[in-house]
Amino acid sequence: EGPTQLLRTEPNGTIHGATSTGLSRTYRVPKVGVIILSEDDYIASGTKLTLIREMLNTEVNGIPARSYAARSEDGRGRAELRWVTPKRSYFLTLITDDGARIEQGEQLLKQIASGITS
Repeated sequence: EGPTQLLRTEPNGTIHGATSTGLSRTYRVPKVGVIILSEDDYIASGTKLTLIREMLNTEVNGIPARSYAARSEDGRGRAELRWVTPKRSYFLTLITDDGARIEQGEQLLKQIASGITS
């Protein structure tokens, strides 16, 4: 069905005029769904983050992370992966019409995350 397509790029985090501390990118991935990658330089924004150890259930490049997936009654699925490095916070989201394959979607998010370094 073609290559992955960048649908939009939006600033996030702390926004001052034309600058921001973060960025969100939304992609359409054929036969998978929509993937959103959000990242924020939380140090630059002055944001303080609190990590709850009990919520961390996986790792990204050796860094504790939180993975979550759910299916709705209408058959759609959503998977999320969040992690924080010493400089940035990351949030990957997959939204799909094929909730039956959401576990594969979780693995795809982990694969994407493993390629992100900061």
